[in-house]
Amino acid sequence: MASYNIACVSMDYDADVDDCRCIEEIGFVTSGGKITTRTPAEVHQMIAEEGHTIVVEYHGDQMKLEAVERDGTKYVRSASTDTSDDTLMKKPGC
Repeated sequence: MASYNIACVSMDYDADVDDCRCIEEIGFVTSGGKITTRTPAEVHQMIAEEGHTIVVEYHGDQMKLEAVERDGTKYVRSASTDTSDDTLMKKPGC
């Protein structure tokens, strides 16, 4: 299993929710130094089905993302509950 660090996120600011469910894309730095993005459902699969570790860093702290599902939507978050203050949402835009 591989470990990946989050570089950026793209959010839907018009979404009906104000937590990690409004994230549209999650970006990772490739070995070539470019950003590649995945949907939250794809990152969910990377964690839940493929066993990868996805880490988000903020102010020197590292947190593992957890794969969750709510109302049929598969997504990821770093906090144990849905909150608009989730560290994942503090990453710069992709």
